[in-house]
Amino acid sequence: IGDDTFRRKAMLEAMDNAIVIADQKLGGPLLAGMMSGGSMKIAPDDGSAKADVFTLSGSTAAIKSLAAARERSGN
Repeated sequence: IGDDTFRRKAMLEAMDNAIVIADQKLGGPLLAGMMSGGSMKIAPDDGSAKADVFTLSGSTAAIKSLAAARERSGN
């Protein structure tokens, strides 16, 4: 994200083509970076697949909405 690098073990969920990072908290430096509104590049460290770049436009509103829904559910 920008000039920052975050290393996380992630898994691709083939059913809905989503990348899942287990044990990621709803906060911390990764989520703060995602809320920057810039872009994020995801690439495997071993180069086994090409990197993909995603825009983070709208991510602040989405993360805040997720946090509010989670709070309402008591989780």
